[in-house]
Amino acid sequence: MSEQPAKLGRPLKFQSAKEIDEASEKYFAQCIEEEKPFTITGLCIALGTFRNVLMDYQDGKYDAVDADYSNAIKRAKLKCEQYAESQVFTGRNPAGAIFVLKNYGWTDKTDVNHSGELAIKRVVSDL
Repeated sequence: MSEQPAKLGRPLKFQSAKEIDEASEKYFAQCIEEEKPFTITGLCIALGTFRNVLMDYQDGKYDAVDADYSNAIKRAKLKCEQYAESQVFTGRNPAGAIFVLKNYGWTDKTDVNHSGELAIKRVVSDL
């Protein structure tokens, strides 16, 4: 009889991507019911985990985690991002939402074009 090597490390927090989807949807429904914003921190609390663990699942840092796990996390985060984006258009002070969107990788961008020729015309008039 050959012995299987013992699995090292902690067992997975989530047993399936479906479990993440279901818990996330429950969180979003509760936010809607209680008129609370969708946040990553709130999502983590609802899932009973920490932000870094959630990101590890998204990034596939666990051997047993497949693309379905990553996609489940990305879908949930996208709903939080969409909520923040919608807050920019509410007419209230959007500064907080803009700050949050920068944490999602959004940037302020200003394009200033300094190329081109400067044409100086000499005008001589007959007086």
